[in-house]
Amino acid sequence: MDITIQMRSIDLLIKMLKKDTEGIPQYGYARQKNPYEIQPIAQPLPRCTPEEAGISSAVAEQLFRTVEKDVDTLGVHAMMLIRDGKVFAEGYWAPYRPNLPHMLYSASKSIVSTAIGFAYDEGLIDLDRRLDDIFTELPPSSNKWARLMTVRHLLTMSTGIRFNEIGSMLDRDWVKMFMESVPKFEPGTQFEYNSLNTYMLSAVLKLITGQSLTEYLIPRLYEPLGITNYPWEACPMGTEKGGWGLSLCIEDLAKIAQLYLNKGEWNGRRLLSREWIDMATSPQIATPNGEINQGYGFQIWMNANGVYQFNGAFGQYAVMFPHINAAAIIFSGSNQLFAKTSLMQALSSCLWSAAESPLPQYPEGYKRLKEYTSSLVFSPTPSRIGLGTDPDQFDRLCDTLDG
Repeated sequence: MDITIQMRSIDLLIKMLKKDTEGIPQYGYARQKNPYEIQPIAQPLPRCTPEEAGISSAVAEQLFRTVEKDVDTLGVHAMMLIRDGKVFAEGYWAPYRPNLPHMLYSASKSIVSTAIGFAYDEGLIDLDRRLDDIFTELPPSSNKWARLMTVRHLLTMSTGIRFNEIGSMLDRDWVKMFMESVPKFEPGTQFEYNSLNTYMLSAVLKLITGQSLTEYLIPRLYEPLGITNYPWEACPMGTEKGGWGLSLCIEDLAKIAQLYLNKGEWNGRRLLSREWIDMATSPQIATPNGEINQGYGFQIWMNANGVYQFNGAFGQYAVMFPHINAAAIIFSGSNQLFAKTSLMQALSSCLWSAAESPLPQYPEGYKRLKEYTSSLVFSPTPSRIGLGTDPDQFDRLCDTLDG
């Protein structure tokens, strides 16, 4: 089957390069929800000044100015900084706004991991259960390595499977294609990033619980945190894509970041076990060839000094600093697949400067910060708008959001 997938993938690429759209198989996707639907933020996080959070308003302003200087590369749409569960600085580059759901790309993976965590806590999922023992309706693979794949290998991106995003365009049944693919190496021995691993977690959860990923998360995550807007693209068979496709408002992702910083507690109620949070946010596998080389947890990237992050293509981040109970959440339209080191350095310089206790209030500095962040406008050069090179397309987006 792998040779068939490879040949079909090559054929698809050739047709795309030749712009032979008639020869490309229909993907079978229909938009499930208006991506620009705007609703009020339910249960907003409390606000405070940077000084109350132990950070100077001048330092917070400098972070926003640093990000703004590189608009053509970073393309930031929104940024929110939180500490101890309170928002102390936030900015939205117009026309983007706080209650506009934003595509998370691969940061969706960390939400899938969260769902698996709920199922783990409920005793529904054994991380070392083999996939062929879950998807019993499919014939067992003749390949010994394929028979070794487990839920844990999906969580740690270590199945070694060849079926990938390009392959997902070749067939409606992604589970069947995944299970028929042959691993490149013995599962669990290496890290290789592949979004179809996360899709399979979504499929595992659906099969075990009898609910879609979204249905399962509503009472366990979305409702307790007051998250009401959570469109998630589905595959042609109706299962959420898992590895990508979720859209959330920035404040709602900030709430999930704070849930992790709280070790699974929310408003005095335990939602996720501390055991799961500790496992998910600890290095489970080495990532010598990853975009971030400090290790990978359960669909979560590790950074130095105990920092970890949800990470999505083109600049979607929730970066958690557990030692100071702080996080930075960023939505972007970057022209880079992953952020430059300078962005992470700027975040670290701001957040690691936090004092243990509140600072004296600095009204003039706070006023300047608010004036600056309220004046932000997304204004890259036309070729960096992200919707093509036609500035009129960006104007139409603004009209859609204002409509």
